[in-house]
Amino acid sequence: MEIKKGSILLFMAAAVGGIGFVWVKIILDAGYSNFQCVAGRYLMACIFMAGIFALRPRKPNKETVKKGIILGEVLFISFFLMNEGLKITTPSVNAFLTNTQSILVPVIMLLLFRKVPEKQVLIAAVMTAFGAWLLSFDGQSDFSIGAFLSLSASAMFSLQIVLLGRFVGNSDPLEITMVENLTVLITAIIVCIISGESLPEIRPTEIYAFASLGFFSTFLYFILQSIGQKSASPSLAGIIISTESVFAAIFSVILYGENLSKFALLGCGFIFAAVILAEYRPKAIKRLTIGSK
Repeated sequence: MEIKKGSILLFMAAAVGGIGFVWVKIILDAGYSNFQCVAGRYLMACIFMAGIFALRPRKPNKETVKKGIILGEVLFISFFLMNEGLKITTPSVNAFLTNTQSILVPVIMLLLFRKVPEKQVLIAAVMTAFGAWLLSFDGQSDFSIGAFLSLSASAMFSLQIVLLGRFVGNSDPLEITMVENLTVLITAIIVCIISGESLPEIRPTEIYAFASLGFFSTFLYFILQSIGQKSASPSLAGIIISTESVFAAIFSVILYGENLSKFALLGCGFIFAAVILAEYRPKAIKRLTIGSK
């Protein structure tokens, strides 16, 4: 069966988002504050975004601006909670807990819009969460303040996925992403100024990390997500985006020196099996991806 275009784009978003956890950890380890990290990544993202809009000028309407601001404020809170959790956890553990959208998105859809997910989607969601637990906790159940903050971030990211699914249907994904990015950047800069934070020494390693984080895991990530969700329901998007924890673990091994155990490999298998369960069902996927906004 042919995989939907939206699903492919969401997989690509998960991949570029996964490596971002390593870059954020490098930046935080270098002494940058949480808000400086958010401001830096979105400054870079907005610079790249400006290049696109210079080639094709756009003027978002009031409704698009309103939607983008709401999404931007939700994202700012999400990244604040995620970064605070990442300070005291490893990239893979933080990635798992901030990527439990497969479970939380259906819950939010039910609470906000009374939309009950299909049984197979719920099964896939539980499989994803279990697989991510094996992947990041190595079969253990330790929990900490860092883990709680990371899980709280996931709730906010899940809300962003649900709201984006409602907003993007009648709006230009690029315009929404532009307003969303600017909102996060402006909010982060204001908070940095109010808190009076001073910048640490700027070194090539951190410049590279900020540039990569801004382009791949912010600018490109949210464009892929916004376009992908035009043809995928929030519940399906939550499951696919949750594979970000798998990519985060892989990149954490390559770039940060973590080790993948047999539990982690088993967890990867559970997550990808869950995605296949949710994706390879022609009739169910048709119901999920058409008219679900």
